[in-house]
Amino acid sequence: MGSMSISVIVVTYKRPVLVRDCLASLAAQTLKPDEVIVVDNNPLDNPDTEICVYASRLAITCRYQQGKNCSIAAGRNVGIRAARG
Repeated sequence: MGSMSISVIVVTYKRPVLVRDCLASLAAQTLKPDEVIVVDNNPLDNPDTEICVYASRLAITCRYQQGKNCSIAAGRNVGIRAARG
């Protein structure tokens, strides 16, 4: 049986503290995801560099995608298209 690749998609809008808490929680898991995709529906308030730098400190592979002030479902679809796992 082949190995499974795990992607976690986090859709956010004006909640940088909760995103950092979520990343810290993912980093504390026994089995870490292979990648975390953060879809930010308000990129002006929460720059991608802040999220990605924080994730790298936690040893998590994080990719940042800008949403377009879309619904949470549309944000998930943005993340799904970007996911590798």
